Amino acid sequence: PPHAGVYVPPAIAVGHGHVWTSRQRGDATNIVRIDPATNEFTEIPLPGEMTFLPFSFDAGGVWFRGGRTAGHPVIARLDPATMQMDQLVPIDAHVLDGGIDPTSQTMWLTTYDDSVIRIDLR
Repeated sequence: PPHAGVYVPPAIAVGHGHVWTSRQRGDATNIVRIDPATNEFTEIPLPGEMTFLPFSFDAGGVWFRGGRTAGHPVIARLDPATMQMDQLVPIDAHVLDGGIDPTSQTMWLTTYDDSVIRIDLR
């Protein structure tokens, strides 16, 4: 989907028993959850100019880079059972990728400005 005037291709990831990706609908982005056993899918819209670029399936949900909200880059967590965002974390940098250490419940993010961000999720 277009983001800040730049085309960002959809990401695809597998976790919580589903395949996750996104689909552009006009100016909006929808999260798409695919059941690999039946090929049935569920689609929900993201608010505003958010994007869906999943990077981790630990710490209780699907964590994804969400573009910008209220002028700040954000990462967010989607509850895979309810398909609702239940956590939104503003970040002071544009996130490139990330991962979660499930033992320590620590999120590690890399950014486009070559820095690393550590977030304690406990």
